[in-house]
Amino acid sequence: MALPNQQTVDYPSFKLVIVGDGGTGKTTFVKRHLTGEFEKKYEPTIGVEVHPLDFFTNCGKIRFYCWDTAGQEKFGGLRDGY
Repeated sequence: MALPNQQTVDYPSFKLVIVGDGGTGKTTFVKRHLTGEFEKKYEPTIGVEVHPLDFFTNCGKIRFYCWDTAGQEKFGGLRDGY
């Protein structure tokens, strides 16, 4: 699964779509795993942001392409496209 501006990887990769109501912590969850930091300031996601997130398991490295979706109802129609 190659997304725009992404290199081909030689380990398993998965698309992970994160959905939920606005303000529930979807973006904070992803950023916490990416950087280890907790962002207290709330800034709503507009549309979708895709972040590669690598995990190292007993079977080797895997990558999740985390699709962080907007939770506000005004962007609800976009979710069907993911």
